[in-house]
Amino acid sequence: MLPTNLVAKSARAVAITLAMTLLYIAGLCSETEAQTQGARALSGVILTQQNETLPGATVIIRTASEEQRINSDAEGNFRLVVLDESLTLRVEGKNIKPLERIIGAGDATENLQVTVEYIIPPIHENVVIVSTALEPVISRIHGTPGYSIGVTGGVTFRLFGEK
Repeated sequence: MLPTNLVAKSARAVAITLAMTLLYIAGLCSETEAQTQGARALSGVILTQQNETLPGATVIIRTASEEQRINSDAEGNFRLVVLDESLTLRVEGKNIKPLERIIGAGDATENLQVTVEYIIPPIHENVVIVSTALEPVISRIHGTPGYSIGVTGGVTFRLFGEK
């Protein structure tokens, strides 16, 4: 048998170790809970001006401490977990006019409807028709002098003007 003095010291050491472990675990739980309370969900759908969903748009969230990016899914939806502070929501993509919206710390952040505008880029294309002219033939159409030039492929261009 062990002396009672030794048993009492062992029991006290176990109790202290157990208490310290419980305090440590409680501290971790409160820290995690505090971090969770500082977060909120941000969700919504990207729409066109015709109220159609827009898949593949890039959604950028900027806060004072971080930046997150996500693409809208096949139905135009997006969902993120963000810090509970003011943020800037930016939507951009191909042929989309960039849109920014500031959302305050207490503002609604779920089921947002974000409507964007399309940008139609200018077309910078040239059409060049290259052909070898066959013998030009002068013809009169409706009494107007003109020049008829036969082109390969069965197409005939008619140029009109004064002789």
